Amino acid sequence: FQHNSFEQLCINYTNEKLQQHFNMHTFKLEEEVYRSEQIRFTHVEFIDNQACLDLIEKAPTGILVSLDEECIMPNGDDGGFLRKLHTKHKDNPRYRPDLRERSVFNVTHYAGQVPYDSTGFLEKNKDTLFEGLLEVVEASGCQLIRKCFPSSAGVSPGVTGSGGRSKKVSLGSQFKTQLNSLMDTLNSTEPHYIRCIKPNHHKRPVAECFDGALTIQQLMYSGVMEAVRIRQTGYPFRLPHIDFYKRYRLLQAGSPLDPGPAVRQACASLLQELLRRGNDVADVQVGSTMVLYRAKQQRVLELLRNVIIDRATIALQAATRGMRVRAMYRRLKPIRRQLVAAISARSLDLLDAAIAASDEEEFTIWDATVAKDLRALIIEENRCVGLVRAAMGIIGDTIDYPEEGADPLRKLRHALDSCKEITHASTIIMTNREVVAAGARFEQIMERINTRKNLKAGVDAMDEKMLKTAIDAASRIGIVTNDLAPAQNAYQRILEEKRLLAPLLIAISLPPLEQLPAPDDPPLPLHGPHINPNVVICEESANMGAVGFDAQAEHDLNSSLSAVSQFGVRTKDGKRVLATAQLVRQLRDAIPADNWDQVSQVILSAKATVYISQTPEVQAAQQQIVLRAHKGEVQAELEAAAAAMDIGAMEMALVKADALLMEVGHFHQQLTLMKQVKACCEAGIAQVDLAILTMAVQAAESLEFTNFAEYHAAKDLYGKVSILTTKIQEQLVHIPDREFLEASVAEANAIKLDTPDVAKLKGLVFLPEEDLNKRQLQAASSTNNRERKIEMSIKMKEHFFKNFANTFNISVCPIIKTPQEFVKGKMFGKDKLKAGMMVWSKHSIHTSITRVTCTPEFNAHKIAANNFKNIMGFMGDRSSPTPYILARQVLCLGYETADLRDEIFIQIIKQLTNNPSPDSTSRGWKLMELCLNVFPPSDQFENFLEIFFREKGEMCSHLRLKMHETIYAGPRPPPAISEVEALCRQMR
Repeated sequence: FQHNSFEQLCINYTNEKLQQHFNMHTFKLEEEVYRSEQIRFTHVEFIDNQACLDLIEKAPTGILVSLDEECIMPNGDDGGFLRKLHTKHKDNPRYRPDLRERSVFNVTHYAGQVPYDSTGFLEKNKDTLFEGLLEVVEASGCQLIRKCFPSSAGVSPGVTGSGGRSKKVSLGSQFKTQLNSLMDTLNSTEPHYIRCIKPNHHKRPVAECFDGALTIQQLMYSGVMEAVRIRQTGYPFRLPHIDFYKRYRLLQAGSPLDPGPAVRQACASLLQELLRRGNDVADVQVGSTMVLYRAKQQRVLELLRNVIIDRATIALQAATRGMRVRAMYRRLKPIRRQLVAAISARSLDLLDAAIAASDEEEFTIWDATVAKDLRALIIEENRCVGLVRAAMGIIGDTIDYPEEGADPLRKLRHALDSCKEITHASTIIMTNREVVAAGARFEQIMERINTRKNLKAGVDAMDEKMLKTAIDAASRIGIVTNDLAPAQNAYQRILEEKRLLAPLLIAISLPPLEQLPAPDDPPLPLHGPHINPNVVICEESANMGAVGFDAQAEHDLNSSLSAVSQFGVRTKDGKRVLATAQLVRQLRDAIPADNWDQVSQVILSAKATVYISQTPEVQAAQQQIVLRAHKGEVQAELEAAAAAMDIGAMEMALVKADALLMEVGHFHQQLTLMKQVKACCEAGIAQVDLAILTMAVQAAESLEFTNFAEYHAAKDLYGKVSILTTKIQEQLVHIPDREFLEASVAEANAIKLDTPDVAKLKGLVFLPEEDLNKRQLQAASSTNNRERKIEMSIKMKEHFFKNFANTFNISVCPIIKTPQEFVKGKMFGKDKLKAGMMVWSKHSIHTSITRVTCTPEFNAHKIAANNFKNIMGFMGDRSSPTPYILARQVLCLGYETADLRDEIFIQIIKQLTNNPSPDSTSRGWKLMELCLNVFPPSDQFENFLEIFFREKGEMCSHLRLKMHETIYAGPRPPPAISEVEALCRQMR
């Protein structure tokens, strides 16, 4: 806790005692077992808290002992108690005074260091009842009070004071005595420990809040980690020698059941045998009374034991099962002979006896199944034969029945069908004499019934073949009924009808009746022996189906048609021929009048009749109708294709029209023009030629022929080529940067544009950078492009400086004086002046830095020295209340005096070189930019100044641009003072 006193010390004292008890049983006693068994083991280092217990209870220096001593002192107090502790335990590592609070001391317990506040220790340790009060409660009449305060409470037995009463004992001594008594009780038992772990400090369920660090800390301080470690390194599995030998004896062949007194040697021999076989049992320890081993060896031993038990179990099972099966075989062998004999005899009695004997056994052999199936089959055969016998008893000798649905016939049919149903299992029943005779009788009765039915059906259908077959069958089986005469009359009428139909078939170009096509047969050919010689049918594609006939053909058709109509046909074929002849008659009336609507109507109305559609003249009329409709469709296709400007559709339609000999010349002309336009578009695309593309697009649009892919591709390419050609022409005039030239070349390559201008552009792209910049500078000059000219001039300077940059170092500039020239006329400090000639200085100069010419009217040296003071004043190297006025004076001097412009630039460079002040340096660069805005350097100094800027890197790139702009534009009037101030504030 944050504040710990005497009570917490007692609680922690108890915890230390219990922890020692846990350590004793978990660590010390465990290792004691290993020592008593005289086996090898690894000692586990654990935290022994005996030193902490000595600090608390051991006499004469323990905390509780010292507290009792201070309590009996006349003037004892908490401070004296604490001083005693400091003195007695100053060298004890488990005791430490608190340097921040004087009343606090620290004790290092098993679970960590705990601070105790000594304030009130003595008072709490003396917390006993007054002697008089104790006597009163001891003499109380309430049993409960006497029990709570026995006569021995608060006194030490055997110690007497004045008056004969026992001496009073402190609360700490009482607690120590009771705790030792508790420990004696615990030591006499076999303890089991339950560790309670707090998952968090908030008293919340572990599912809601789990503090891993707190849990680990409790496990460590409670000794659980050490307990786990000793279990890992120790031997948790242990068996007495005899129990180990009895359990694992079977792992060694030939081991005796009882090894006698030599059981320890028997266990060692068993382990040696297992080790010799390569099993991992080296860590098994054979102690003096037991065998000890770990979980790994436990698994190995149990696995080996289970393998041997499994093998033995399998062998026992195999022997037992073999014995049982051999006994069963001896019982089943005579039963099988009995079953085979019964099956061969096909006797129900023998089968029943054999099946009953087989059912008594638990194993069913295949012969028993066969016998059961045969028994069921024999029973079914007997039942079917009984049905046949009963049906034949009803029929007797009767052979004529009015219909097959008569009850005797129905029963006989059912009996015969039952016999047929079991033939899949046995054909024996079908050879039975009664079954064979019944089948023959049934066939005889059914033949007579069917013959009478066929005679009547043949008359009803007027079917020649059916009538002839039925009449012949009736004569053969001797049937004489009322149905025979009508059948014979109908047959003679059919023969007469055939005779009358023969000329009609020839008149309408059909083969004889026997060869007439069925409704689903293919059409008859338009030529051949069946065609009437007086009728001609055209088979040319242009006039397919045209029919021609003479007067004889008309006479033959009319006469034969009249004869057949008067006779009155009754057969199916006769009705078909008559309907067909009437249809041909109508067609011959309608076709010569060129009335094809009527022809179509005649054919459509005939669909409801049973005419022969394969008739050549009907086919010819249908072909003429189809041909005329086809020509109309082709004409519509041509018109639609021409309106849609569809070349493919027009070509296909024209092929059809030419095949039909149609007049379509104007469509051919339109198709030719469309193909020419398409070819022009394809040529323009292939050649990427602007002139061809222009002509192709204009021609297509004039024809309104714009719905094909080549036109759209040509128009798209025309737009790209036109734009790119104009763009390239402009670039050849202005010559932009290389990336723009390369982009245009890439565009030209993408569309495969190859013109002289493209070739010129590619030549520019492949020029070296310096040559390209020269051409760009020439183009800028010819087009009077000021900004471009300045840009190209800078680039040309860059090419120049790549080779000659060292030549223009400012230290070798010819217009700058040498140090000897600069100090000429000075008497003192020449060396210092020489060294500081071109570096920053806080002192003014006495003369100009450059070689300028002086005249009586123009003292250049003095003016240059005064200008340097102005520069120092603006940059802050010299105190000045009006820096912007000084800056304008510098600008005015440079604008008005060309000979001093280089001097001004060099003075600014001097003050920028090695300038220790960032603010002064910033002002110097601003002044340099102001000067470049107003006046340029001389041609002689221009390159030196640019090299100075280039050496400063990117920070001076804008100054280089300013310099070239001023060189190109010339000097400008200096700005006003307010403008100078505003410009300085804007500069970076």
